[in-house]
Amino acid sequence: MVRHISGAMFTLMTARKGIQVHGQLAIDALFKEFEQLHDLGVFQAQDASKLTKHQRRAALRAISMVKEKRCGKIKGRTVADGRPQRSQYTKEETTSPTVGNDALMLLALIDGHEHRDVATADVTGAYLHADMPDFTLLKIEGPSVDILCDVSEEYEKHIVIENGKRVLYLKLLKAL
Repeated sequence: MVRHISGAMFTLMTARKGIQVHGQLAIDALFKEFEQLHDLGVFQAQDASKLTKHQRRAALRAISMVKEKRCGKIKGRTVADGRPQRSQYTKEETTSPTVGNDALMLLALIDGHEHRDVATADVTGAYLHADMPDFTLLKIEGPSVDILCDVSEEYEKHIVIENGKRVLYLKLLKAL
């Protein structure tokens, strides 16, 4: 039973592991994720030679993940590791208000008991519509660099080699 439950819970894996496990399906899922980020204008490639050493060091690391959904579909997800920014912002500035699980379940019970009509909606990439006013750099490494270059060749000319790895610096224009 524990193996069954943990199998349902731990279906999220790094991009590298996802590509090992799922092969082309994972690459396609990550491509689709990067394509959405590119199409929505979430970031803009930066010339690393024009960035200061401090800016490159302060760049947030991109974390690309692959998730196997319960239906078997493979999804790509990319987030910025914002831990280095924690000291710069208050908790109120960085939280996204969402309903708690307990409140959601109570609402569902009340709605069912009172026979209310209920509708749900999903805003695709909702957080990707929030402008990023601050100059924030995102650093992409590993297989994600190649996949992003497949989305658009414009990124290729901005790739640099750092410690033997292909690296791409992107200025965030939207929240990630």
